[in-house]
Amino acid sequence: MMDLKNESNIILHENVAGFVIKCKNCDEITVFFGNIISHMTEKEFINLFHGMNKIMNDLHQFTVMISESEKVIVRSPIENLIFSFEINDFHQIIELLDQAKLSLDIRKIMN
Repeated sequence: MMDLKNESNIILHENVAGFVIKCKNCDEITVFFGNIISHMTEKEFINLFHGMNKIMNDLHQFTVMISESEKVIVRSPIENLIFSFEINDFHQIIELLDQAKLSLDIRKIMN
């Protein structure tokens, strides 16, 4: 089993929704939330950060009722792949991405 939380990775942030790590060797970022795992460049992470925060700013436009539960609908860049999140989970994901982005910014200033 692969251990992604090891000494070759930097944990940028972790909360109940998941965690974001940066590889010390290749500088790529891996984002885990729930059952979703995505490996990306720093530029792609910044795009994800901005895209998710844009949804957060207009949350009412991205919410629907599914099975008597309010869900946040997030369209992926992959055709016909759409994610739905519980409202509270989505807030935790936003906090995860916000803090990871802040950690990246701090690391850049310190280096």
